[in-house]
Amino acid sequence: IDPTRRGVPAPWSSKMHRFGTMHRLSGAPTRAVAVNLTRSFLRGPNTSSPSTNAPNHQRFILRTTVDSGTQGRHSHQAVPRRCMSSTTHRSPPLSIKKVISMCKGPEELSQQIILNIEKFDFAAVSSAFFKMSTTMGGSQDTVALNTGTTAPNIMKVAVDALSLRAIFFMESSAVQPPHLARILWALGRMGPRMWPDSVGQLLEGLIQNVERTAHEFTPRETAEVFQAFADMPWLAEKGAMLALFRQGAQTAPDFSPTLIAITLTGMHKLRVGEENAMLQAICRRGVSLSHLFTPHLIAMTLKALAQLKSTASWSPKPPLDACPSAACAARPPAAAARAEEEEDNVGAKRALPADLLVHTLCSRIVKITEEFEAGNTGSALRSLSKLGAAQEERAVAALTAHVTATKQDFSPQAITDALVGLAGLKSGGGDGDGKDPGEWDNDGAIQAMIGEASAKAQRFNASQISDTLMALAEIGTDRDSPLVQRLHARIEECLEEFQARDIAVCLGALCQLEVEVNDHVLFGLSRRAEDVRASFGPQEIVELLWGIHQLRRTPDRGLVQVMSEQATMKAMAFDEEAIGEVLGVLAHVGEGKISAETLQALTLRAAVLSHKLTAPALVNILASLLLFSAESELPTEASIARALCCRAGQLIRDMTIEESATAIRALGVLCRHTGVVVDSTVLQGFAHRVEGQIGKLDARGVAEMLGAFADLGLNSNDVHLLPLATALVNRAVDLRERMDGAELSMTIATIERIGLEVDGQLVERYSDWLASDEGEEKGPGKHQRGFME
Repeated sequence: IDPTRRGVPAPWSSKMHRFGTMHRLSGAPTRAVAVNLTRSFLRGPNTSSPSTNAPNHQRFILRTTVDSGTQGRHSHQAVPRRCMSSTTHRSPPLSIKKVISMCKGPEELSQQIILNIEKFDFAAVSSAFFKMSTTMGGSQDTVALNTGTTAPNIMKVAVDALSLRAIFFMESSAVQPPHLARILWALGRMGPRMWPDSVGQLLEGLIQNVERTAHEFTPRETAEVFQAFADMPWLAEKGAMLALFRQGAQTAPDFSPTLIAITLTGMHKLRVGEENAMLQAICRRGVSLSHLFTPHLIAMTLKALAQLKSTASWSPKPPLDACPSAACAARPPAAAARAEEEEDNVGAKRALPADLLVHTLCSRIVKITEEFEAGNTGSALRSLSKLGAAQEERAVAALTAHVTATKQDFSPQAITDALVGLAGLKSGGGDGDGKDPGEWDNDGAIQAMIGEASAKAQRFNASQISDTLMALAEIGTDRDSPLVQRLHARIEECLEEFQARDIAVCLGALCQLEVEVNDHVLFGLSRRAEDVRASFGPQEIVELLWGIHQLRRTPDRGLVQVMSEQATMKAMAFDEEAIGEVLGVLAHVGEGKISAETLQALTLRAAVLSHKLTAPALVNILASLLLFSAESELPTEASIARALCCRAGQLIRDMTIEESATAIRALGVLCRHTGVVVDSTVLQGFAHRVEGQIGKLDARGVAEMLGAFADLGLNSNDVHLLPLATALVNRAVDLRERMDGAELSMTIATIERIGLEVDGQLVERYSDWLASDEGEEKGPGKHQRGFME
């Protein structure tokens, strides 16, 4: 051991060397001893009378003894320096928790855990997990860990020792909720890269104990577990979650504002719906405590509510009027305040608890706007725009004025949040209530943030670049503005930072801004997308493909293929909206060409979700199948055709005539390809929808509609559908002069397929077309085969 590396004075080198050698010969690790000795000796040469003002961790060193009852195993105790010369009046050893709290840095903590693991009870294990997770936060080891390198062995060994010790206690004795919650929270903060194999068994035991003891959880423990589940959503088993929901709903009156914000932040990642009793109870508690929310907690809670709204089926509610009425304004201040509160309470009774919490927090914003820091201001504006809370005029006006007044304090992230929020409020400010977003100084705040962003553009990271460009696109910023050009140039400088979402949003924003994208930027983003392909989720895949389509030039055809493969692999992750979008964009960007495997996987997912499909989503899916039918092989699964036909029968009345025509044509092609015969009830529903709109069909629409119904099983023997067939034929006769040869031949062939008599006027018109110059040049086409025979 060379103590000079730690700055130890020379007179003490021999003592350290002798003590270190003694430890090395005894078989105990020497590095931990050296570290603690160094800390003690660094005080100086006067060791006979240590300073009473020295910190505790400098007045203690580890003393190694041999315990004869443990077969030579070494035990390490922290002994006061002043007692080293006396064996009769020795101070009691430090507790394990005290030793843990004295450790500085993850490596020293890991060493102490390994040396003392047999002294740990379950409470000490939970404290060590907590300390390990918080100590790693800023260490170089964690930085290396997050970049994908191998974790330091000593840290993983310490986590493994703690995990095995925790498993031992869970199998042998009852464990308390506080320790369960703390260990789960710590493991979520560490992340899977730090987990040895034993953590899997530990997590299984923890989840079982959470379900068993959930009725004993306090609000703090409930919040910690929800935060852990947010970091590890795959662990949120149904039994444990239901037990926590019940306990959270019962203990909601005991939640503090901090715990409310933490719990809501955890719940949004678990896709909790508005009907959840715990969510409603916590929001009611938040309303009653709104006067205690700080700016940071307001920003945190609004962000969680905005994310909950985007993941749950949060139906729009009538806006609450945040401003006092004219009658209130004419009353004395106290009376006006009471009347305003009564108006708010009346509106509150009509609102959901989550909506009411947003409203009360906005009222709180108005009162404490001056206390908001830049980061909280930007976050609150972004959340309010996502919540559609433009009607909260007083809160928005206060925040936008605060943006202008404190613009110099905004960091790149705060600038990004503010611009995204201001852009959303500007575009959505007049939704539903007819109010002009210009009633607050929106444009002034936007210009202030654009100016700050231009000055700080070189500090923007990948996520901030993409979000800011999208905000500028929504605002309508000119593509030649200095900020757009600086951010465009900045993309190339930090390409390696771009993740899946950043790439997708950035391409979409550049398209909307109509920027002439630099080739280096375009190909760089393309290569980066291929590098991080595995991290693309359904929404990122859709956004990236739309960006490529809108650019009108593809950086690499291989990128479309890569995204198609990712869509195939992750087909079961697409929801009912994304499945229609991805099929539609693949049909356009792939020019109707797609692998049979991809088309099969995506259409099968559409069939599984058919009961959830909305009319626009279903039309997207069916329209894409029409485009694919010309170039690709359609799926042959009969179940797909049946499911889509059944859902179309339920939604046909919600479609426009054009959407109905598209749906019926696509279903006709699909049924012909799969050999499925549509149920007569569904077919009659299609017929009733079309009958009243036949007069709106043009020449091509009539021909295609006849063909589609023929594919679906329309024939002259069905008395219920005969009126529809007759009406379509009569419409075709009326429009015969506007039909070209292909439409005429298609119509005549379809009429014969149905079993009706072909009108002589159609035959005469087709004969005239064949004799014309156009007919002689083109001749009979593929649709004319039936008629020619």
